[in-house]
Amino acid sequence: MELICFDVTENGIDASSLPPVEGWRRSCKVRNILRKGSQYGLVYNGEENYYTFPGGSIEPGETPIQAVIRETAEEVGCTVQNLVLTGQVQEIRAQTGVLQTTFYFTSQLKEPGAPALTPEEARLHTTFVWVDEAHCGELLNRQAGEEEQRYFRKFSGMRDREMFRRYRMQI
Repeated sequence: MELICFDVTENGIDASSLPPVEGWRRSCKVRNILRKGSQYGLVYNGEENYYTFPGGSIEPGETPIQAVIRETAEEVGCTVQNLVLTGQVQEIRAQTGVLQTTFYFTSQLKEPGAPALTPEEARLHTTFVWVDEAHCGELLNRQAGEEEQRYFRKFSGMRDREMFRRYRMQI
C-alpha cells in the first residue's frame, strides 16, 4: 500500500493556504483505521456529537506507534497487531495558528478487552462503535457544537473523510 499524504487547509483538501509561520503551535496526533470485515471502528464523542477514528495526541517521549497502541487500548479496549503506517496528513489552521500532523495507521485486533478511558474521554461520553463501510464516511462528516468546535471539526472531519476515501481506493 502506498503511503497516503495530503494537506487540509481552510480552503479544502490539498488547497493552497498560508504556509505555517514562526510562532505557530505544532501538534502531532495518531489515528487507527480498524477494520473487521466490512465494518470500521469509530470513536463517538457523545458530548460534542462527532465520530472519528480511534487515536489522540502523541505524549512527550512517545513514538507514533507507541501512541496509537496506547490510544487504541484506552478507547477501544483491545490490543492490536500488524500496525502499518498508512498516511500522514498536515492540517494548516491559519485562523488559530496551528500546524497539526496526524499519522494514520491500520491494524488488526489482537485481543479484545475493556476500554480504559481517560477522565476527559469519560466526561465527553466517549464510546467505541463498529459501523458498516457505507455509513462510515457519513458519520465522519458530522460537524456540531460551538463555533470553535465546528472550526476544529471542519479540519478533523475533512481529514478523516479524505483519509477514509483514499484508503478505500487502495484496498
